[in-house]
Amino acid sequence: MLIGASFGFEMEMFEFLNICQVHGFPKIVGVLTHLNSFKHNKQLKKTKKRLKQRFWTEVYQGVKLFYLSGMVHGEYQNQEIHNLGRFITVMKFRPLTWQTSHPYILADRMEGLTNPEDIQTKCDRQVSLYGYLRGAHLKNKAKFTCQDKVGLTHELVQSLISTYSTIDAKMASSRVMLLSNSKPLGSEAIDNRG
Repeated sequence: MLIGASFGFEMEMFEFLNICQVHGFPKIVGVLTHLNSFKHNKQLKKTKKRLKQRFWTEVYQGVKLFYLSGMVHGEYQNQEIHNLGRFITVMKFRPLTWQTSHPYILADRMEGLTNPEDIQTKCDRQVSLYGYLRGAHLKNKAKFTCQDKVGLTHELVQSLISTYSTIDAKMASSRVMLLSNSKPLGSEAIDNRG
């Protein structure tokens, strides 16, 4: 993660850190750039310390932060880039204890096993998931429960399930009033000559 020392943390960086946090910060290293924009050494030290503390607060204590002094003729210094490359290759990353201690499934296919007649009423559903197991092992005959999202999506699906007539039949039986005191018109009153 590149952090410009003259700007500090910006909104995009927090969004990136949020994405990384969801995945448990798998492999992250900070690179502090544009350090040549500081004229006074005291101000540079304060900025380095402040940004390092902020980076540790956002990620975790002790996460590595690398410093690039600045660009010379539009390029970073070769020795600093070489050191950064070596630093990344030998860096020891923190083990992801949450990921290794919790089983999780990456499913690429799902099949419903519940009888279709039973779906019309409220019932527990059985599904079969096909994919990959990651993290820890699942316990034998483990049962999983999941809640369907209740709301607009649920209501829409329920209305589609409970529909017994086609759209054409509904259109044929519907009536429209063009004015408040006019006679309702049906589909037979529409001229279909084009």
